[in-house]
Amino acid sequence: MGGVVMELGNLVFGHSRGNFEVPRGGAWENGFARLFDTIDENNDGSMYGPEFINETFEVHPYWWGECTCGKSTPLHAKDCPYVLGHDDWVSDRLHWASGKPNEDGIAELDLLALGYYPVLYPECTCGAREVFGKRELEREAVVGINHAPECYHFRYVALSDKYPIGSKDYDKLYEALKPVYAEYGWDTTSEYWYYGCATHCTCGFYERSDRWEVEHPHADNCKLVQPNFWYKPLDFTVQVYKYFLRDSFMSHDIKLKDLRKMIDACIASLKK
Repeated sequence: MGGVVMELGNLVFGHSRGNFEVPRGGAWENGFARLFDTIDENNDGSMYGPEFINETFEVHPYWWGECTCGKSTPLHAKDCPYVLGHDDWVSDRLHWASGKPNEDGIAELDLLALGYYPVLYPECTCGAREVFGKRELEREAVVGINHAPECYHFRYVALSDKYPIGSKDYDKLYEALKPVYAEYGWDTTSEYWYYGCATHCTCGFYERSDRWEVEHPHADNCKLVQPNFWYKPLDFTVQVYKYFLRDSFMSHDIKLKDLRKMIDACIASLKK
């Protein structure tokens, strides 16, 4: 067992990926906090990051909306009945997936709460839904729709159902996992051996999914995958999960001193 271990939420829902993990907390976060507070004097220590672009660097908050390039959601034409059938506020978000965070940094749109139900949506006539459906069937044929029945994933699910989080028996989960780990030859002696226990797979489902994503990427300008921090002179990027530097990954394996130099250069660029 090897490779990068990431949070389950990021693995399933997020898009923070890379070969080099960014240290979380301490001086690394302080560097970005200093930059964000310099960009916006009202930032007040928020680690969501402001939306900012200049010639030296860019900062983009985590994208809470949908895909904006048509890869993982249908990208309807502006004159499609599916778009025009809603009022301007809702249709703009369906088409562009704006996902602008509120004051708490949350931007999840609950259409059901607004009284809009999928069964009432107008039919798509622009072809976007058909194109998207074909791509999804192609993906399913290669990747599958779930883990294989014999995969570790389902053994973990069964044990986590038996010893659920928050229950008085939750601590027994790790003891129950030890013999399962032993079957696969995985370590159970290190201090945090159980980290990532909910994310392991032994049937290749994740590998196939990752390979498909690499071979069928989002467009570079899709807001789901654009870097959350880009230092242009070195083409150094950071991607985060929800906020800086939660489960974050960077394009280059740099040291703290290198980050500090970049942050200093970014701040200096604000004065030009």
